[in-house]
Amino acid sequence: MEKKIILPTINNPPIITYNHHAAYLGILFTLKDFYKYFYSDYINLWFDDLNEVYPYNFLTEYWYDDEILFDVFLLVNNNGIDFLHHFKEIDEEENSLQIPSNNLLESIKTMISNGFYISGNINEFYVPNRFSTGKIYNSHDYYIFGFNDYADSFYLNGYTLNDKFETIQIKYSDYIYGNITLREKSKLQFTKLKNQYQFEINIKKITSLIEDYLSARGGVFALKRHFPQNSKSPYFGLGIYDRLDYLCKNNWRSKLDLRIFLMLKEHKQCMLNRIKMLEEVNENINDTIYYEYKHIFDVHSGMFNMAIKYNQTKSKSTLDEIEKMLLDVKNKEANILASMYKLLV
Repeated sequence: MEKKIILPTINNPPIITYNHHAAYLGILFTLKDFYKYFYSDYINLWFDDLNEVYPYNFLTEYWYDDEILFDVFLLVNNNGIDFLHHFKEIDEEENSLQIPSNNLLESIKTMISNGFYISGNINEFYVPNRFSTGKIYNSHDYYIFGFNDYADSFYLNGYTLNDKFETIQIKYSDYIYGNITLREKSKLQFTKLKNQYQFEINIKKITSLIEDYLSARGGVFALKRHFPQNSKSPYFGLGIYDRLDYLCKNNWRSKLDLRIFLMLKEHKQCMLNRIKMLEEVNENINDTIYYEYKHIFDVHSGMFNMAIKYNQTKSKSTLDEIEKMLLDVKNKEANILASMYKLLV
């Protein structure tokens, strides 16, 4: 086996708010023209009011299905790394991939050598350059995209102490401890891109999703394919501004979830990238629309910075300004997207 292998990935994917977004996009954006698929699909966001982990709920999205783009093998066991004893073989097309069952490190390196990325949960007490490193137990998702026997380390991407999404190396021994000290069910997921997937710009889908985004203004939208019929509907599309406004009004002296504001900022940057892509295939879409929408992005960048300031100062005037910006940007975004929609249909 080779002593060092690094699988293709990029360190600056368009979404890094959540590690699992960044992990898969870091892989997918290495493919030529994948952006056509992504920017044809990633338009709608919603607040998941069913999530009870965080008191203010999460802003989330749905833009691809693992099973469409990846071959995925998942191994789960309640006894730490003992699940590796369940390795027998994995059939990949006509080939039988032999996996060592008695050695965690060799098993993972074998999979990486065969083009599989590794993900799961790890105790970040043992992960270098994290807020929890050497201090507290903290279970968090991760993905591995390479190894280096010369440094006895795996390569991981994620947020570090300086709030940047970047590559770190974790020693083999620390990775082992990070797995065997987990208090919950352990899992390993092996992910490999499928072959011969064709990507294209889908104007029809883009217009349909923009229409969905606009139609949700001032209300909620039940996403039936993800939520049961009797569940509480999430705030969807433009309706996320109403939910965020509600959270600000009822969040005095509490901490704002910066991930919500960061994801919104990233969402607007993605919309700018989509407009540039549409300029290439539709002469009606031009730089005028791009620069009009750039104002939306700039406002969201400002709101993200204001949310950071509020968490530091707990100033009521700062929170009031965020609320004011929310109302202003909602109306302007609605007008710009409505105009763009008319040019596309």
